[in-house]
Amino acid sequence: MQAASVLHAADIVHTDFRLQNVVWLADDHCMVIDLELCRSATAPLPSNFSRLHDWTDHTLEVKGGESYFTTASDLYQIGVMLQRLLQQSWSQHAHAFVAMLISKRLPASQGAQALTAEAAMCHEWFKGMQGKHG
Repeated sequence: MQAASVLHAADIVHTDFRLQNVVWLADDHCMVIDLELCRSATAPLPSNFSRLHDWTDHTLEVKGGESYFTTASDLYQIGVMLQRLLQQSWSQHAHAFVAMLISKRLPASQGAQALTAEAAMCHEWFKGMQGKHG
């Protein structure tokens, strides 16, 4: 999430957040790799841009007939990645965090506005996971 926040602050999207692109460096620290598909968060995708394997029908945003991979798309893909790991035994807060990412929106209790990486990092579950994994 912190990598997404840094990229998004520069109006850049990763486009390929998935487990294979997260490398654990230590018990409490990881790094996002595979940055060659990073691109502007505000430019439409070129017509010849190939859809990545992990993208779903909800990944892209369509505006004016053009497809965009936005910062919300990155967060959605992080949610899809976490959903694959999610276990029933995980807390209600973990399930709510993943659902929030997949919805691309903050919960109604927070105004149901568009989600940002910064806002996601303020989620109760994410803050509780700092320094932990699993």
